[in-house]
Amino acid sequence: MENSENRSLITIGSSNLAKTEKLLSITQKILSEIKPQYENVKIGGQEWISENSDIFPRNVGETLGTIEKKSYTFNYKTFQVWKDGIIIYSGKSKGQIIAKVSNGILNVKIDDIMINNHIIKNFSFGEISQLGDRIMWSKDLFNSNRKTERNNPDISSLFFINLVLSKVTFTIYEPNTVVEFYS
Repeated sequence: MENSENRSLITIGSSNLAKTEKLLSITQKILSEIKPQYENVKIGGQEWISENSDIFPRNVGETLGTIEKKSYTFNYKTFQVWKDGIIIYSGKSKGQIIAKVSNGILNVKIDDIMINNHIIKNFSFGEISQLGDRIMWSKDLFNSNRKTERNNPDISSLFFINLVLSKVTFTIYEPNTVVEFYS
């Protein structure tokens, strides 16, 4: 019969309590040794946290304030196309992604015959978010209009290391693929 007054998982004085305390102590020690060291970096009016992969404050769809929209050019050396967790196509290329902001819209151009069967050459995004390890551009984040177009990216994620763009990904709903570009 269960004692309704005793709501703890481990009874005080039991040997399991000592074992649990020891495991917690060991876990805390391990976590303190491997815990990444973050450094605050101020860019414009925003404070960002930098590690190997840069960490950005969470701000989905600019609900917590305006996010600076920047144009970029990304020279990539390799790419991968993923479907259902499997790489279906990959290669090396000296390609370039050119993304220009105009009136708050990010217009993207990828003209590379190595990849153009999986992603259209020209497309755009109108929404921006910061999601921890990435800056994310999107067309319709919550897919409220239910409109997709074949090989037309719906989401793009920009990953930085030491504030340098190092990886660009494009999520495509039709067909359900992810195209990744690496510097």
